[in-house]
Amino acid sequence: MINLERVRVGIVEVFGSVVSGIVAYPAAPHGPLPEQFLIVGMPSWREPIDSICLDRWEWPVLVVVGRPGTNDTATAERLQALWPQVVAALQLAIQADQSLGGICAAATVTKAEFGTVDIQGKQLPCQTITLQLYGG
Repeated sequence: MINLERVRVGIVEVFGSVVSGIVAYPAAPHGPLPEQFLIVGMPSWREPIDSICLDRWEWPVLVVVGRPGTNDTATAERLQALWPQVVAALQLAIQADQSLGGICAAATVTKAEFGTVDIQGKQLPCQTITLQLYGG
């Protein structure tokens, strides 16, 4: 079984080494919120694939931007500019090391979807990137 805390910390470390200018948190942050940040969400688990006998874990990585004032257009533009950079950096990290530093047997980015997240009583726009990990 995969070590959930090790994976959480490992994902944060991957982002810390490949994405500059954005803070990554292994869970929802406490205290003042930065303008833009990443949160590693709770994973979902799937039965092992018969042909490779590895558990499948889907980890949501939320790219979140703050909402200063009421300029939703500017907020949307910041998110739109930021999340593709995060996906590209994550894909490069996976190409360099499929195990992402030993936290899994293999990894892939499967999708990215727009949504919102409630943090500290504030509803913030986010893009949820799904990172699929095999084994552990």
